[in-house]
Amino acid sequence: MDWTDPTRAITPTLDGAVLTVLAGVTEPLTGREVHRRARRGSAMGVYRVLGRLEEQGLVFGVDAAPARLYQLNRDHVAAEVAVVLRDLRSRLFDRMRQDLASWRVPPVSAALFGSVARGDGDTDSDVDVLLVRPDGIADDSEPWATSVFELGQKIRRWTGNDASMLQADTMEVADMVARSAPIVDSLTRDAIDLAGTPIRELLVPWRAA
Repeated sequence: MDWTDPTRAITPTLDGAVLTVLAGVTEPLTGREVHRRARRGSAMGVYRVLGRLEEQGLVFGVDAAPARLYQLNRDHVAAEVAVVLRDLRSRLFDRMRQDLASWRVPPVSAALFGSVARGDGDTDSDVDVLLVRPDGIADDSEPWATSVFELGQKIRRWTGNDASMLQADTMEVADMVARSAPIVDSLTRDAIDLAGTPIRELLVPWRAA
């Protein structure tokens, strides 16, 4: 998936980006504001999409001089598609959380980081996941190792992107902090928690020590 605009997985046109913008707000927006939030395509292209969606009844358009305001018609039978497009990233996070919650040996902490967490990765970007193992569990211990492998395979099927599964135990996390490893800043800035102790809480005691 292209994480700058996951709707490209469904449609390469501007329609997906425009619908995502409108599904994410409750207030009407000008065409100029829709274009700004969509972050791709030309202003003219966005206006064409809005006009087409208005013809289909999926978008309401109201004149409010000097501009025209647009709003998603949430009663339309196709409105649910717009909501799904808006939520593609969060749906991935929810699937990962559900999978991690089923592990026989749950992680102390699990977090997504890197470009996918920031929302600026593309189809070549790995889905970066940090998994903090419980004390006494090696990375090749079963059933831990199988759970890690299977989650990586699922992420590939769910997204089309490879998964990069970084593992560490609590002492290795402490070492990362002590060495000021680049991943520490990435986790602090961008991490999306998936399971167990929030990763930022796990880092704080070591930083204060």
